[in-house]
This record gives sequence, structure tokens and C-alpha cells, in this order.
Amino acid sequence: MPENIIPITGAQSDACLSVKYEEVYDMKELYKLIRDWLIAEGFASDKKDEYMEEFYLEKHGQTSGREIWVWWRTNREPHGSKYFKYFLNVDYHVLGMKDVEIMYKGQKVKAQKGEVEVMLNAYIELLPGKELKGPLKMFSDLFKKRIYRKEIKEHEDKYREDIYRLQGHVKQFLELKGFLPESEIFRPVRGL
Repeated sequence: MPENIIPITGAQSDACLSVKYEEVYDMKELYKLIRDWLIAEGFASDKKDEYMEEFYLEKHGQTSGREIWVWWRTNREPHGSKYFKYFLNVDYHVLGMKDVEIMYKGQKVKAQKGEVEVMLNAYIELLPGKELKGPLKMFSDLFKKRIYRKEIKEHEDKYREDIYRLQGHVKQFLELKGFLPESEIFRPVRGL
């Protein structure tokens, strides 16, 4: 891993925060929940033409349902600092998804049944495009370890808190228990 990258959810790409759920839910509403959070936090804009989806794969099985992989890649610069850039990778993996109709509060509702896993991998890039070059490069470590250490730690803590908040929103949406206090989500539970 490059020295100007600070991992938030783990140094390895597989060491990420994840939420796994297997039951009835509405995949479209889960998409909207996470997209709305990304818009509210400045990782995406509300333009319909904005495209952060890097990869989409859907396989159909005759009896096993659908398998879907979706990768979203997004980033933003925090307010008031041009020396940091926050990156967030949101990966969806859906297994055995089948469309179902259920009765919910006395009405027939279309939903999906299967296993969904949402993986969140976050990291901070330090000094994006502003690396010290030439003879000043030897002061780069001194700058990061001594002068800028407190601000780096503040950004790490704030961003880690934001990612845990997103994980909490997804858990609350899917009616899973979380360790953070519940906040108001603007989508119906499980999208139903």
C-alpha cells in the first residue's frame, strides 16, 4: 500500500465493513438508501447522469435465482482541507435473489428474497496531487509524522465515524442489530 494512503476499514481490500442479510427485502430501496446517504455526505451528486458504478455483473440460474455483483467507486474532498481526499468503495453481492410477492400491512408488495452483502471499504489519500518532490521529499515523513499528525488523526476518526454511520443505516434498514444508536432513516424498513 502506498505511503500516502491511510486505510480506514482495513489495510487489505478484504478487510472491510460488511452487512450480510438473508431474508425478504427490496433491493431497489436498499440502492436508494445508500445512494441518498452518498449524496447527503457529498460523495455523489443528485444528477441522474452521474455514474459511479464501475462494475455490474448479473448471472441467472435456472433454479438458484440471480447472482449480482455491483461495485460503486466514489470520493470527495473534506470541507476546509485540500490535503486529504476520502475514498469509498461500496460493493454489493447478491446470491440466490428471487422476486417474491408478500403481504405487508394488509397489502401485496413486490420484493426480493435471497442473500445480500454490502461491503464498505474506505481509505484516505494524504496530500492528493500535492506530494513533496525533489529535495523536499525527505521532509515528507517529518511533515506527516510530526507537523500534520494531529490533523491526520482527526480526519481518520471523523471518516471512520461516517463509515460506521453508513453501516448502521444499512443495518437499521434491514432490521439488524447495530452497536450505534439508531437514527432516523428516510426509507421504509427493508424497503417494504
